[in-house]
Amino acid sequence: MAGGGLRPVGDGVTLRDAVLCTLSSLQKWLLVGRIGRLRRIRHLRHLQYLTQNYRFNLSARRKSW
Repeated sequence: MAGGGLRPVGDGVTLRDAVLCTLSSLQKWLLVGRIGRLRRIRHLRHLQYLTQNYRFNLSARRKSW
């Protein structure tokens, strides 16, 4: 990774620090991914609900005519 990221081990950073840093960033990304997945699922459910509602409204309108 150019510009930032993990500094090379040796200039004041121990291997343990590097590993901990990597683990914490991985955890953060996993959490973000999990939240994103939940949001996506909720969004899909909402879309399903909308389409069902739309179809129901269409059929109800046809009946009222």
